[in-house]
Amino acid sequence: MTMLSATPKPRIALVTGATGYLGRHLVARLAAAGWTVHALTRAQPNDVQLAPHWHSLDGTTERVCEILAAIQPDVVFHLAAEVRHSHDVGDITPMVTAGVLFGTQVLEAMRQAGVTRIISAGTYWQHHENRPYNPYCLYAALKQAFADVLSGYTELYGIKAVTLELADVYGPDDPRPKLINQLADALLHDRPIDLSPGEQYVDLVHVHDVCDAFIQAATLMEGRQPGTHAALGVSSAAAITLQTLAERLSTLSGHTLHARWGARPYRPRETMQPWRPDNPLPGWSPQIPLETGLLALLKARGLNA
Repeated sequence: MTMLSATPKPRIALVTGATGYLGRHLVARLAAAGWTVHALTRAQPNDVQLAPHWHSLDGTTERVCEILAAIQPDVVFHLAAEVRHSHDVGDITPMVTAGVLFGTQVLEAMRQAGVTRIISAGTYWQHHENRPYNPYCLYAALKQAFADVLSGYTELYGIKAVTLELADVYGPDDPRPKLINQLADALLHDRPIDLSPGEQYVDLVHVHDVCDAFIQAATLMEGRQPGTHAALGVSSAAAITLQTLAERLSTLSGHTLHARWGARPYRPRETMQPWRPDNPLPGWSPQIPLETGLLALLKARGLNA
């Protein structure tokens, strides 16, 4: 008698921040890897094909608890945040809500539902001048505040957690007004761009490699004991200066960048030395060379490099 092997049950992921740039890519990457993907959102997204299992929020902890109890995810991927280099008075409430309150609601919902695994997105901005904690801005301070809440839930309730502290994420279809995209647009339109003196460092990791880091962290978590929280770095380990980045983009595109170096001052707490994480994510390294990623970015923005 031939015994039929059981089909493995698909793993279930719950993603917060799924409508953001990294979130959209992670949802697609998880689905391609065979996960059943659910996402929390404040509004119905336009592209429902990315993750058909969308769950709307109303701001209450009870609603988040209801969703977690129904889904029973194997892993929660927590990416939700309000990113700001600097902030105004009106930014405080949305930043604290997204950065601390919402994450705490997710953790409490996990506790109530018996869900024990979470991977959260941190930032290298928590480590200005390579110090264990030295926030670059309020956004980074809120990331650290949530990491402390996360450690509390691991100690108190046996949750297993990993925080991936991410370098700069870039890619070819990024709508965010990041400096690398501004440089590409200046090349495309042959217009001048005001820049700092350009000696600060940028640490760029392609969005596909960052998604693979989250999946690697989910695999790594399987062997960890309950009640543990690890902060692990996701870095290219090959940071370059802004001047070098501008030169590479210019060379790869075949266009001259009309950079006005020194026309703008350095920002407060600028990154003047490369970030070197003490605890890089085990078993992961970037697979997309910087030149390959930059070429794809330039092509996507209309520069047929």
